Amino acid sequence: MYEFKLDFSKSVPYRYCPSAKEAGALYIQCVANAPMDIEFRQVKTGLFHITVSSEEDKHRLENKFVTLDFGENSHTLHSAKIPLIPIEKQPFYQNPKWITIDKLYDSALKYVTNEQVDEYLKRYGDIIVPTHFETDNFGFRTGRRKARVDIVTDIERWHEAEMETEVEGKQISIKGRVNFFYRGQPYYCKSCLEKHHEKCPQLVTKQIAEKEGEAAREKKAKALIVGDSNLIRVNEKAFYAKTDCATGAKIGHIANTLEFVDKNAHDVIIVHAGQNNVLQDPSIDIDKWNTQMNHEVGSLKKNLGKFDKAILVGVPPAPWCKKTSKTKDMRTKINTALKNIARDNLNTKFIDIEQEDEDDEANWEDERHMTQKFTSFVLGKISDKMAEIRGEDFFVKNIPWTSERKYAQVLPTYTFGCEVCTKRGHSQETCEGLDETKTTKKRGRGSGSEESQSKQRK
Repeated sequence: MYEFKLDFSKSVPYRYCPSAKEAGALYIQCVANAPMDIEFRQVKTGLFHITVSSEEDKHRLENKFVTLDFGENSHTLHSAKIPLIPIEKQPFYQNPKWITIDKLYDSALKYVTNEQVDEYLKRYGDIIVPTHFETDNFGFRTGRRKARVDIVTDIERWHEAEMETEVEGKQISIKGRVNFFYRGQPYYCKSCLEKHHEKCPQLVTKQIAEKEGEAAREKKAKALIVGDSNLIRVNEKAFYAKTDCATGAKIGHIANTLEFVDKNAHDVIIVHAGQNNVLQDPSIDIDKWNTQMNHEVGSLKKNLGKFDKAILVGVPPAPWCKKTSKTKDMRTKINTALKNIARDNLNTKFIDIEQEDEDDEANWEDERHMTQKFTSFVLGKISDKMAEIRGEDFFVKNIPWTSERKYAQVLPTYTFGCEVCTKRGHSQETCEGLDETKTTKKRGRGSGSEESQSKQRK
């Protein structure tokens, strides 16, 4: 089989390129004694491939061309000669692979040349494209090298390679641990203790089952859990709900978010907020703080009114809330205000959260955030309340309720509104309520902040 290329796109404007039928007619008209036992196919607009089966037909097409006249008007036509260009046969490879060679720069082999790497790779197959440095979009070297090899013997991923290199004018043999990897490379699977070239069949089966289970869960996930960073350990996949976690969110921020939540998308709204409204600043005017807190609670009550059902989770007894008598009082007032929302609306339920033991180390990761143990305790309270509302389990069986990684199984969002007064339209730097809510222009830390208390007061 011999192939020729007929490329109009190099000489003719796109809109004048002929169709397959027109190009075939030009071939018959322009090529004297043209072979007719051919395969004539269009690759793309303006590009055609012609395949002949005999060497005699190949010789009849060599150095031939077709002529195309094109233009807007018949008296101003342009003419283009399009040659039939032989296409070289591509070599056939049994197992061609692009190999990435990494960590040479971090081993004793950092000074080996590309040619010396090629000599090493020849023991695994024939070199198709010699070793060269990999570059990024700017042309900078990434530290990796690449080569294309027709693999005969599989290469172990991480192994100690021995290569010949020149050091101070002497040819010596040096060993170094290098990472060779390519698509379809065999690896040892820790799950089934077997070697694979592709994904482990057990893993694929597990992923398919998880995907089907997640699709079924999402169909039933009509509830929305929204709150501050005490939700960071929640495993959303264990519940028929979506979970939004806004680090540092106060009650007002959650109220702002709920204003833009579609009431038809969720049948129950579960709110966990209030801890970030508890402030440690000893100079806080408690009356002004109380006014601000009641304003935020009122906004939450208003925006919860559009939903059929709602659950308010009380502020938990975090060490942050038990530091002083003032912080204890703040927590009590917030929980009382949230209880009053549930009292005034029969479709809203309140969950009071208290520790069943005094083991703060087991219940709290730090002075603000719940451990997996206490997170599970709170989720159990929510599940019980949801069972009362729906009459069915709120959780998915055989899936852990919490995640070891923070934020891994929730949707991390942001505080919607000013971080001080929670009103929308400005930031804390331009907040007019700074002096009204505090005697100095300082703000309480969000629950996700790592800033020290001493640094905050400077």
